[in-house]
Amino acid sequence: MLHFAKQELARRRRAACREMAKLSLDGLLSFRQESMYYRTGYDTSGYSMFQGMYLGADGALALCTRSADLRQARLTSVIEDIRIWRDREGANPAEDLRDMLDSYRCRGKRLGVEYHAYGLTAQRGHMVDAALHGFCRTEDASDLVRLQRLVKSRAELEYVRRAGQLADEALAAANRLTVPGARVGEIYGEMQKVVLAGDGDPSASRWPMGHGEEALLVRYHTGHGTVVRNDQVTVEFAAHARTLNKAGYEGHYLNARGYTMGATYPPTWMDWPMIYTGNPHVLSPGMVFFIHMIVLNSQTGLSMCLGETSIVTAKACEAVTHAPRQLVQWPR
Repeated sequence: MLHFAKQELARRRRAACREMAKLSLDGLLSFRQESMYYRTGYDTSGYSMFQGMYLGADGALALCTRSADLRQARLTSVIEDIRIWRDREGANPAEDLRDMLDSYRCRGKRLGVEYHAYGLTAQRGHMVDAALHGFCRTEDASDLVRLQRLVKSRAELEYVRRAGQLADEALAAANRLTVPGARVGEIYGEMQKVVLAGDGDPSASRWPMGHGEEALLVRYHTGHGTVVRNDQVTVEFAAHARTLNKAGYEGHYLNARGYTMGATYPPTWMDWPMIYTGNPHVLSPGMVFFIHMIVLNSQTGLSMCLGETSIVTAKACEAVTHAPRQLVQWPR
């Protein structure tokens, strides 16, 4: 069930090991699901519970997880050493993780830790710190794999392009179905149908969609309603301040105007870095960004949202989604 060749996954792990060597780290503890998938193919929603992956600077690889994810790890990844922590009253899986590390002779070693991970809540972070106190030295290495994931391989870019095609088809369905009397939830469902029927996945976050004053919301909300005449509908799935200020939109646009894209997991499809004024990160060929211009005018109750996903190349961007430049109106 691997979506990338074993050779590519191995190259990614070797690259991570080289970064560890530069930072004088003996190993890396990953709690971010994106990092686990990127290096091994391990694909699960089980990060809602405690799990941790160890990658040694020597290439050693092991996973500590629950029994519910044992087969998930076997079928979707190249991980061979899978340790199970047992669900029980008073369980402390961080101690099971430490025992796994001890079997790899990590006592007294210097390990990087992905503290910035949705699967590592503050409580679990304290649990890990307590279990590893006096056992090994730890330091934050949350960016080690994140930065590695920014520039995509050829295989990754093929998935990006296919995702762009599905997004365009879903948007076309939305434009076709958005007419007075249409239920927003039904439009939403038809868009999801296009994606799933095309062998795509649901996005890592429920995409925002609303009509009327709800078209100003940039986060998903429960309840959708019905499109009426002289209405507006916003759907976001998947500008420059000086220009907008000159046009009289100061205070009506967002501070961030996009973000990088990749294989991410809930709760968000947004990856880092974000696009905002003064961000020092340098764009490189192979990066993928969703760039948007969103104007939300609470005084008039109107919104305008335009965005596209593009691949950065050495010469120009390659758009993989294609937003219409004209206002989509009914009747057509």
